[in-house]
Amino acid sequence: MNKKGFTLIEMTVAVTIFVIIISVATGIFIRSLRAQKAITVLMAINDNASQAVEQIARELRTAINFAPLSTSDNRGVTFINVDGKIVAYRWNNDPAVLAIERRLGTENFQPITSPDVRIKRMAFCVEPGGVSAAPRVTFVLSVGTDGSVTEIRDIETNIQTTISSRNIRIGQEI
Repeated sequence: MNKKGFTLIEMTVAVTIFVIIISVATGIFIRSLRAQKAITVLMAINDNASQAVEQIARELRTAINFAPLSTSDNRGVTFINVDGKIVAYRWNNDPAVLAIERRLGTENFQPITSPDVRIKRMAFCVEPGGVSAAPRVTFVLSVGTDGSVTEIRDIETNIQTTISSRNIRIGQEI
């Protein structure tokens, strides 16, 4: 009797090994999909924060008369833009908002960052300049997520930049 085939034990071992290999491969695939989603969210957040920083920097470069928005904290800055209008930027640290906001003239503040983006910290430091030095504004911010992606809840990106005004008025107070 020369029967060819597998015994029940051999089949059980083969199926068990197959199931283990498929389970490991599926786990790796699912983790890579979650990591891709987290990276996509982080990239979108950083892009949005970078756009907000660039918008503020572009407007500050051509502005004059920088001043803190409030004497009690450094969460905002006000200035006169190139069109002669008063502009203000601030960090709204209300836990429901956590956004960068902009106000033109006497209008209400409007957010310039996406609702997905949470500005965890933001501060402006205004250096008025002098007779031959341009005024400078340094601002720092820490950006995180709204917590919708569990893999990246605790990740924050810190950004700092200093902008000097291009409007230098030598011999005049700015």
